[in-house]
Amino acid sequence: MRQIFYHKVVLSASPRPGIYAAMLIMDRSIGALAFAMAEDPAWRMAPSHNGIEDAIHHDGRFLSITYTVHVEAWQRNIETGEFTSDAVAPRLAYEDQQLHLKYLVVSMDGRLMVVLKHSRDEENPSRRYRSNFENTRVFFKV
Repeated sequence: MRQIFYHKVVLSASPRPGIYAAMLIMDRSIGALAFAMAEDPAWRMAPSHNGIEDAIHHDGRFLSITYTVHVEAWQRNIETGEFTSDAVAPRLAYEDQQLHLKYLVVSMDGRLMVVLKHSRDEENPSRRYRSNFENTRVFFKV
């Protein structure tokens, strides 16, 4: 199921009876999220126009980063129970063909950061017969 249906589950805190919230990031091909909370345990779908690549729970709210490099905060409408998002930062102006993944992380002092994972293949004639992974260089930018 994980390889076809969902990408990641983000918890608000360590689950305890009656006190929890969870965000389910669906596979990119589905392009949606789902939320469940202690007071409303049924999964509620929330559309994502740009697709969610990663998410985190920080300072009492769910934050996500989209495939198009937008950082969003998610909130629940108390009256309807629906979840919607608002941009909380300008779109990261970063274009790179070798950019593969984006992660949201929190620093030790509580700052929210985006980590960009890059990789590129490098040719090394002396390693021609080794696996392709040995010729791939991976680096990160915060």
